[in-house]
Amino acid sequence: MIIKSFTADSVAAALKKVRGELGGDAVVLKTRQLFDQGGRNRIEITACLDKPTADQACTTVPDRLTEGTQDRVSVPVSRFNAELPGPSPEDTNTDNLGSGKLVEIGQKLDLLLRMNRAVGDPVGHYNEPLRKLCQVMRDADVDEQFIDTLVARVLETCSNDEMLASEVEKELRSELSSLVSRKIEFKAGDRLLFIGPPGSGKTSVMGKLAAEFVIGAGDKVRLVSLDTGKVGALDEIHGYAELLGADVAEPDQWYVREESKDQAIILIDSPALSPNEKVIRELAEQVERFNPNYRFITLSCLTRSADMVEFVQRIKPLAPTHLILTMLDLTERWGGIIAACRAAGRQLALVTEAPSGKGTAHVPDPALMARKILKMGTDGE
Repeated sequence: MIIKSFTADSVAAALKKVRGELGGDAVVLKTRQLFDQGGRNRIEITACLDKPTADQACTTVPDRLTEGTQDRVSVPVSRFNAELPGPSPEDTNTDNLGSGKLVEIGQKLDLLLRMNRAVGDPVGHYNEPLRKLCQVMRDADVDEQFIDTLVARVLETCSNDEMLASEVEKELRSELSSLVSRKIEFKAGDRLLFIGPPGSGKTSVMGKLAAEFVIGAGDKVRLVSLDTGKVGALDEIHGYAELLGADVAEPDQWYVREESKDQAIILIDSPALSPNEKVIRELAEQVERFNPNYRFITLSCLTRSADMVEFVQRIKPLAPTHLILTMLDLTERWGGIIAACRAAGRQLALVTEAPSGKGTAHVPDPALMARKILKMGTDGE
């Protein structure tokens, strides 16, 4: 914020000075009558500019070498100010700076000023809604660094405070769109491996996809379980197979590893993974026998983003190709998938919104996810 007083022979002349230096957004705080040393009548107008640009801030602050100026300037010290090194002689030589470079510097200073106000100035007009949106994203478990980057992009392109919410939603939707994979067209011969921590819903996703392949597309499927530790794991696989009329293959059976004339889509369930690196290496060796062309990291959105990131980094030896997010019906805190996708360097392929064999595994809608994360509501609600 800049507060400055302007003196002239008349109100109209003083207002002209205000508009000339502070622009049309300046607000007049007070007007008073003065008399100079010769007894002439003078008018003083004190005006305020709430959100100055870098150029306005520079032109309104008096030069340190200028003495005796009649204009009074009050510039509050920001709590974000830091001591910066002084300019070098090369920097102070204007011959070394083209006009384009000066414009670029001014634009960057404008952005820093706006970000400073958005975070540190509690009285800015758009600060409160922007802070609320940031808090909503934090509550949705969106990574803090991602929030900072997104807000910086919004502030760089949006100067209308009333448009901030829609611009945040637009930027979040764009980022989610880049993290969501196109619909995968599975075909006979494909081998799908499902990897995940305990309780992530791997077997349920496997059952949903098997049902879609058999009932929806008429494909032939074969189910395989590598999980020999979980009680009832094989019973669950056999239950899906019985309902769908599908085959269940033992891991060491030849037709799982070799090509055959009646190829099926093979779905491979893996044991729940622990932090033990030895277990992960052994599973990686076992998985290579099947050579799956799709390797899905299956994560529950009930898992914290930090745990998601830790998990996807730990299982990189398994060479995952995509991510799946489950249990969207149990919470709207879906922000963790952003951090998980970025940490894995892989896209989100499918989501599920219902337990066990109910519902489908489908490609997520980035617009819907953005509105849910921001608590903006969705169409039809």
